[in-house]
Amino acid sequence: MNLYNLIKTDRKTINDSTINAYVNCLNKLCNCDIKEIRKINNILDKIKDKPITTKKNIITACIVALKAQKEDKYNKCIH
Repeated sequence: MNLYNLIKTDRKTINDSTINAYVNCLNKLCNCDIKEIRKINNILDKIKDKPITTKKNIITACIVALKAQKEDKYNKCIH
């Protein structure tokens, strides 16, 4: 299942435009590779020079994607 459908299934109340924004953000950052999203230190290093609002949006997209996975191995990254 692709990331868009995964998020849509997990969060039924989120608008399609919001899901698209998350997916686009993660696609630019790491090609929507959930294994790369899980490497939070790499993500933080990639976004260190970005404005704070951009950082917030990227981190939010990462959290939404990891939560949508519903796998215990990703809980450490989220909490």
